[in-house]
Amino acid sequence: MRLLLFFVITLLTSCVSYNSEFSKAASYGQIQELNSFSPDIDKSLFIRLYQSPVYGEDCFVETHGVCQYQYFLTVSTYDEYPEINRYELAKKGEITNIEWVPDDRMDSATIEFQFRKYTEEALANNASLSADPQTYRVKITPSDIEEF
Repeated sequence: MRLLLFFVITLLTSCVSYNSEFSKAASYGQIQELNSFSPDIDKSLFIRLYQSPVYGEDCFVETHGVCQYQYFLTVSTYDEYPEINRYELAKKGEITNIEWVPDDRMDSATIEFQFRKYTEEALANNASLSADPQTYRVKITPSDIEEF
């Protein structure tokens, strides 16, 4: 019985943490409407990107600053009663470029993000850090997300 109670408390705590992180991003993070990117591609979803600083990182030399950001996506359909959802991206760092990839499926989007491991300010402050640029592709629907 104690094990079951511990499991339930752990599960609820992790859910609260997730909501708390998203609340921070929505409250004082930066928000971008991704539909304005790649205007030549038709979009069947409305997608927003929320950026929030990751605290507790220690990459700056003799000062403090934001080393990495964490990102959330919100997605909704254009229906009369839209389907909505939010997702936390697994990658942390700084997004440097966003491109939509053509996707013919209904209520689906494919977006490529150019990431670097640390923020531009962190890289300028600490020469021992590596930018480690990567392309990160996300396929998103109102009910699912695939990250690769």
